[in-house]
Amino acid sequence: MLIELRVAGLALAVGIVFYGLVRYRQGAAGKSTLLVTLIVAAGLGAVAANPGLVFRVRDLLGIEQTPLSGLVIALIGAAAILFLLTLVNAMRIDQTRQRLTQLVTALAAQSLEVPPDMHRPGIAVVMPALNEAENLDVLLHRIPRQLAGLNVVPIVVDDGSTDSTRDICRRDGAVVITHPINQGGGAALRLGYQVAFDTGASIVVTMDADGQHDPAEMERLVEPIAAGRADFVIGSRLKGEHEAASLIRHLGIYIFNGLISVLARRKITDCSSGYRAFRATALRDLHLIEEQFHTSETILAAVKAGLRVEEVPVTISRRYSGRSKKPPALRYGWGFLRAIVKTWWR
Repeated sequence: MLIELRVAGLALAVGIVFYGLVRYRQGAAGKSTLLVTLIVAAGLGAVAANPGLVFRVRDLLGIEQTPLSGLVIALIGAAAILFLLTLVNAMRIDQTRQRLTQLVTALAAQSLEVPPDMHRPGIAVVMPALNEAENLDVLLHRIPRQLAGLNVVPIVVDDGSTDSTRDICRRDGAVVITHPINQGGGAALRLGYQVAFDTGASIVVTMDADGQHDPAEMERLVEPIAAGRADFVIGSRLKGEHEAASLIRHLGIYIFNGLISVLARRKITDCSSGYRAFRATALRDLHLIEEQFHTSETILAAVKAGLRVEEVPVTISRRYSGRSKKPPALRYGWGFLRAIVKTWWR
């Protein structure tokens, strides 16, 4: 009976290898999937050829006296295989997400509308927007047309809005580009950055489309870059003013500021501020991939790239109208932490 089981195991291992190679050659499986398939087949084939390997592993782990120790080893092996399969699945999901992002970006590029009378921007103000028509109707009129002797052009990235966000932008003379489906603030900003680069902007400012950031304070962000002192400027509510937030969010900002400061090896007082300015040539070199929790990623990427970073005081107010698009505090905190760890690790 043992011989028959060993032969069946070897046959199954060969079958798994053959199936994996066929799927790979057909393009239905990637290299990572093929690798896991070969590892599983090799393990199965080794045990079938020499069942004593199970007992050697058992003895190595020191569980030879444990009841059903063979079953324990089998369960450990099964768990290892499941772990490998989970890793492969996660990698394939990431690949699918990247391809979807590329597709959405390509579709969005076809929606770009530039006002016919637009001057070449010296400063591009990039604003991600999701159903912010009412707020943009006010905000766009408050953005200065010139700063530091440079033309200022607002670029609104409509991130899958279902209201009249795009129509308001078109009417009020902003450059507008639209994601056909919602991609998140980080993805919207990256699309806006590309538009800014393509239009020849030398400085890129980012701000929220809900009215939380005061356009009258934009010059504070631009001046250190225009003067040649900085490559990346963060508008800090803790150095300026801000309206009271919830206790959990307030505490979270302090905790993450401390963590970012340790990782960046410099004092950062507002790691979650979206009111920022960049030298365009420096921004172009940053490797940014986060689709939602982009603020911490940008700081760490900038520090890793050796950019000169400054903070200036700004005022963060309540949004003009509507509800925040941010997730609940605990989920937001978890996503923020995950983005920090991922950026620091890569």
